[in-house]
Amino acid sequence: MSTDNAGIARILNIFTRSLSGYVLIAADQSGLIPFLAAHPEGLTIEELARERSFEPRLTALVLHVLGHLELVEAHGDRFRATEVAARHLDPSKPAYCGGWLNFLYAGREFSFGKLGEYLTAGSAPAPQSNYDENTDILRFMMSAWGPIGTAAADAFVRRTDLSGARRILDLGAGNGAFTIAALSAVPEATATAIDLPYQVEALQAHVDAAGLSDRVEVVAGDVLEGDLPSGYDTVFLNNVLHAWDPSRYAKALASCAAALRPGGTIHIREHMLDGFGPEHRVEPALTALGIVTTGGQGGATDVGDFRNLLHESGFGEVTVEPLPDQPDCSHLITGRRL
Repeated sequence: MSTDNAGIARILNIFTRSLSGYVLIAADQSGLIPFLAAHPEGLTIEELARERSFEPRLTALVLHVLGHLELVEAHGDRFRATEVAARHLDPSKPAYCGGWLNFLYAGREFSFGKLGEYLTAGSAPAPQSNYDENTDILRFMMSAWGPIGTAAADAFVRRTDLSGARRILDLGAGNGAFTIAALSAVPEATATAIDLPYQVEALQAHVDAAGLSDRVEVVAGDVLEGDLPSGYDTVFLNNVLHAWDPSRYAKALASCAAALRPGGTIHIREHMLDGFGPEHRVEPALTALGIVTTGGQGGATDVGDFRNLLHESGFGEVTVEPLPDQPDCSHLITGRRL
């Protein structure tokens, strides 16, 4: 029997790519990238060892991996951070995303490390509250998410027509990035930004820092509990639904419809499954696995099923736009209240 070398290589390469993530985390936690970024002329391995006590052999290997990832460039025996690395892996920069990488790393180590056990146990971990406990972890998550959310909000505003929005309702507003971006794009608009109690202090602080406190009402609340205010032109649901039990989506969408005036629009950014195979994004399934294996109530929904659910909840003109360039979600779903 001949050996399938190509098949073996493919399987091993899948695992090898995942190991690069550990190197990336090590580079962030050790401060290697910002130290290189602070020396645009580049540093040698000897200088890194002398000035920051980096172990020479390990440093050489880590730099080699980072070079493959296009995060470090070599110029002779000197190494320097690329522009992308300096912008996004330096904690002093506003677009730093290392906090989110570390949050994902810590959570995935716990959840995915037990995935094989859960697969054969006959059941996933018992569901637990998504929000009522571990508020310190949730606060850290939202803080780490900040730069990514801001970039996503800016991209959303650039691609979405909000010219008719005068009253905006942002549900699960997080750090307020989408409210802030929308109101910056539409000077005539005002907004109500709602999130759970643990988040509203940080939400208010971001709104105040943006100079929008006179145009934004920050409210502590839960879209699944009680009635929402009404009369809005636009509702945002950004990366909220996947944290909930899918059986509760209908209630949430019905509440959104009731909050909108007739003809108002809903904009939903989410990870959703849209097919099987290598041509489709894997992030929705991975995100859902991370939720389910930690006892979360959420998961992933098929795009077609969600489109039908919007129709059943009183929305028409439903469109689904894939977002291949967005790291935080896979689709933008838009509907108009009938």
